[in-house]
Amino acid sequence: MLVAMALTIGTPAWAVDYDALSRGLQQLQRVLEQNDRDNELREAQEQAEQARRQAEQQRRAQQEASAKQRNRDQELAGLTPPAEWAGQPVFHRRQLERGDRAATEPRPAFDITSNGTVGMSQDGKRLGYVNLSNQLVIRELPGGRERVLREGLNKEVGWSVYFVGERSILLNGGFAKNGYVELMDGDGQRLQLWQGGDFQAYPVEGRLQVQRASYYPDKYCKGVWLYDERGQVVQQLVPPSRVDSCWPRAGADGSLEVVTVDGNTLTDYFNGERRQSFRGDTRHGDSSSPLIYSYVGTLPYLVSYLNGDENSREPFQLWDIAQGKALCQIARRGLAWLTADKQDNVYITRPPQRVSLPDCQVTALAASGTLTLDGDLGWIHQPETGAISVLTLPSNQEKYRLQSPFRDDSLYAQRLPGQQRYLAVGMWSWNVKGGQTMQIFDLENGTLAREQPGGLSWNSHFSTRADIVDGHWHTQGWPIALGGKAEPSADPQQFLASMKKDKYESTAEYRARVAQLTLPYQMEIGVKDYDADGGYFVGEWRGVPIGVPVPPAQARRLDGQTTLSLKGQLAVLDENFLMLRDASVLLPDGGTLPLATRAAASAATALPKPTLALAKPPLVAAKGKQAAASCNGTLDYLAPQLRAYTSPELAEVRRTILGSNMAQMLAEARQQGATADVVQQMVDQAEQAASEAATTAEQSDGGGNSIQRADNGTLPLQWPCEGIHASSVCAYVLHKWEALTYRELGQAMARCN
Repeated sequence: MLVAMALTIGTPAWAVDYDALSRGLQQLQRVLEQNDRDNELREAQEQAEQARRQAEQQRRAQQEASAKQRNRDQELAGLTPPAEWAGQPVFHRRQLERGDRAATEPRPAFDITSNGTVGMSQDGKRLGYVNLSNQLVIRELPGGRERVLREGLNKEVGWSVYFVGERSILLNGGFAKNGYVELMDGDGQRLQLWQGGDFQAYPVEGRLQVQRASYYPDKYCKGVWLYDERGQVVQQLVPPSRVDSCWPRAGADGSLEVVTVDGNTLTDYFNGERRQSFRGDTRHGDSSSPLIYSYVGTLPYLVSYLNGDENSREPFQLWDIAQGKALCQIARRGLAWLTADKQDNVYITRPPQRVSLPDCQVTALAASGTLTLDGDLGWIHQPETGAISVLTLPSNQEKYRLQSPFRDDSLYAQRLPGQQRYLAVGMWSWNVKGGQTMQIFDLENGTLAREQPGGLSWNSHFSTRADIVDGHWHTQGWPIALGGKAEPSADPQQFLASMKKDKYESTAEYRARVAQLTLPYQMEIGVKDYDADGGYFVGEWRGVPIGVPVPPAQARRLDGQTTLSLKGQLAVLDENFLMLRDASVLLPDGGTLPLATRAAASAATALPKPTLALAKPPLVAAKGKQAAASCNGTLDYLAPQLRAYTSPELAEVRRTILGSNMAQMLAEARQQGATADVVQQMVDQAEQAASEAATTAEQSDGGGNSIQRADNGTLPLQWPCEGIHASSVCAYVLHKWEALTYRELGQAMARCN
């Protein structure tokens, strides 16, 4: 019944036509497959096009790189001194021009990339740092000779290097978990080792102060030690019980005073002996504003304060250590310090104020500015104007008013250690940016004595600039030379201009004039190798090879140096090349070593002469000159092949050849036992000499193709045989003439009896 009803009713209108659906799906599938094929084809075409473009870009890049390399090679060939000047301090004038134009600041005496900060000895003759190969390196100045004292140091530790006293070196990695602190002598022999990250060590008063403290999870002091530079304990304090912090003061006499803080209780120790305890500052600091204790000069006073920010107004609290009691409170603004000069006169730095102790009377020195103290002088810097008032202490009378370009609160001013006459003004070395400079004033007359790159450091021998680049310290230093008589110096541009020959100037006049040119000059040569056969250092100056002639026995004294500092007088060789004459190299011990330079020969004396004597020509040429070679005539038939150059050197040789008599030449050759083979050897030797001269000329050509022009007859007849390049071309011409003459002689020997 149900089946019959279904047949009667038929298929409903909404029933699915599976065949049609299947056909539609198949058609859609074909479309999708075609789309996939089209997409694949398009992607393949795009990939091919991209590969073609990349290949084209790579080809062009290679062509450009090759072209640039060819240009560099050509330029280098043009700037490199000819072979006869190998091993000598000879260089191209364009190197001097290039350096003069590019010298926006003097070249640093050292330029170091290191894992940590660079240390400097007090005499300025040694640097210490950890290089990127994780070696502790000591570099001697000047010269750059280096010694490796430690290898395989942990690259994860930021190392600092200090010089302790005159002989010892401190390698400090104590701030790192896996670091340590080591004291060694100048040869790397270990004197002391403090293992772990809880030690801090730094030089003070020619000795070494070491503190040990725990920082996590609890902060507390474990002890303070004072060592001499050989690592022997001078004084020490190990607290009998756990204390929060230790505040040491090392005396110039080797004494050690320490105040320990335990909660609010202060305990004073002197050379390890407890003197007394008393209640201290009850203020509680935090990480952003810690409670600081500090001694006031060498006075028996202690100051405490909360070290906040510019907006802080928490007062100074003064303590009388001898009496064991609070002395007074004095207002403090911002980041002001309370300190004392070397005569123990007490001051506040911002705003500048004088403090009288123990009565705590305050006298204003200026309404604004920052005060710095140094010995019997002080100076107040006004960041708004850059003015610096130099005060005589303790009278506080203004001695000079200096003007600086600095408008920054972070400016520093200090007398140069060891050169108290001079005041250095500028940023601290790690705050120096770009081309910033420091100024040095002469405190005897209040004038600006020098301005140079970099910023202040603890050393009076160098200004420095230090910043972090790609995770490593980059440190540069420039020597500070003051108080001496400046060497006379000429204008480099004027000197270079004087090297050029005036068209109205004869060759003799030019040679006489440039022979008098001189300029005091100093060069820093990068050392590449040493040529023992030639007796000279193979160096590089401004990207071009240069020689530094030092005999092997003396060169051993310079072994290991990466740079050589040369001083001498510039002398002109020709219009292109110069030489550092009367030169000497600065030795690591401060002495000098004269260089074995040779004098520049004039072009006339440097030109080669034929090795077989030619007969002198008659003063008056004979009439009826022969048109071809004969056994008795002269060589005047060679005139078309010997161009009539006007240079005296070439003209004289040409005249000699053309006037030579073949019969006399044959007689002299046979008298000397010359055979055809011997003459052919002389031809070959002359051709070889011509080839060598051509090589020298091409090396100093600079793109002029002088040898090719000499061969094709387009070289100017007025060609001057002066200077390295021009004289090499003349030598080439003479050797070719010499070969031609011997060739004619050999042919005559075969046919003339």
